[in-house]
Amino acid sequence: MPPWKAEFLKVDVPTTARPHELMVAEITVLNAGELTWSRRNITNNNWPTLNLGSHLLGADGVMIEFDHHRVQVPREVARVPLQVVP
Repeated sequence: MPPWKAEFLKVDVPTTARPHELMVAEITVLNAGELTWSRRNITNNNWPTLNLGSHLLGADGVMIEFDHHRVQVPREVARVPLQVVP
C-alpha cells in the first residue's frame, strides 16, 4: 500500500439526527504523507484512489452501516489542506 497519511484539521459533524434528516459535515484534511492524492482517471486507472468515508452509528453507539457514505477526493492534492464541503 502506498505511504499515505492524513491529518484531520477540522471535523464539524452533527452528533445526532432524526430518521431521514440530512446531515451536513465539514471536514478539513491535511495530506501529511509522501504521495499526492489523486482521482482515478485514464492515466492512473490502476492506481488506488482515496475516499473520505463515514460510518453510521445508532444512539447506543452500535454500528448501523459501516460504509454509510463515501466521497472521492475531488482533485489532486499534494501536501496542502483539502476542505470537503457538500
